[in-house]
This record gives sequence, C-alpha cells and structure tokens, in this order.
Amino acid sequence: MASDATAADCQQLAQSGQRDKALDCFRAQVKKNPDDVDSRNAIGALLAGQKKYQSALAEFEEVVKRKPADPVALNGKAMMLIALNKIDEGFATLQKALEINPNNVQALHNLALINARHDHFDVAVPLWQRVLAVNPDDPDALVGLGEILMKQGKLDEAL
Repeated sequence: MASDATAADCQQLAQSGQRDKALDCFRAQVKKNPDDVDSRNAIGALLAGQKKYQSALAEFEEVVKRKPADPVALNGKAMMLIALNKIDEGFATLQKALEINPNNVQALHNLALINARHDHFDVAVPLWQRVLAVNPDDPDALVGLGEILMKQGKLDEAL
C-alpha cells in the first residue's frame, strides 16, 4: 500500500483479512502521526488477534498515555493484562474504565464474562443487568445472563 494510504484504507485491509498489510499500514499512520490513537488501537487489536499479547499491551498503553480515558485502549489493555495472567491489574483497568464511564458496555461485558467464567455469578449477574439497562437487546448480555440464571436453577427468570 502506498505511503499516502488513509486510516480507512488500513481498516479496509484489516476487514478484508489482510492483517499483516493492515498492521504495516497502521504502523505507517503512526509513524506519520505518533498521537494517532485510533491507529494505535487498531495495531493493538491486530496484535491481540495474533496472540502477541505483550506487544498489543504496549500499544494500548501508549494510547492510555496519550489519552487516559480512551475506552478502547482501556479495554484492550485490560484484556491483554488478563491474557498475560495479570488478572488483578486487568480487573483494575476495567474498573478504571467504568469509573470514567459507568455505561462503558465493553468494560461491563468483559467484567461480566470474566466473572461468569470464574463462577462469580453474584458479580456477573448485576454486570449483565447493567449492560441490558444500557442496551436491552444486547445478545451477548441476554445469553450470558440467561446461562447464569439457568446454572443457578432460576429457569423462570432465564426465559
């Protein structure tokens, strides 16, 4: 891709499955403008998809340095920390995202999923309920909450 590629061109590469080219494209965007947080977030997401969690974490941390309240970067950073088995740090980062925006659906999703996977249903249920308060038709929240209620034997509530 030519050096005059736009962020939209880079995104198109990523969406068409050309992830390595997209990564190079987004890196060129960042080289032109080191404060391009959208391109840095995209790099982090692409690296995470390649299971390069430490490198992805570094990108998300760069965004947080430049824009501390960036919800994409905070969520990405948290999930990379969790993937690197830094669970407490990951949870703290998700909590920070919720302090900044209590209706951050992605942070609520991530916290609910992680708590549900660890059978902390008493924590996960209200998180799913908060997601549904913001977005009543959220399919992941409906399924997540329904699965927990079924595991708890609350079939009437699950339906």
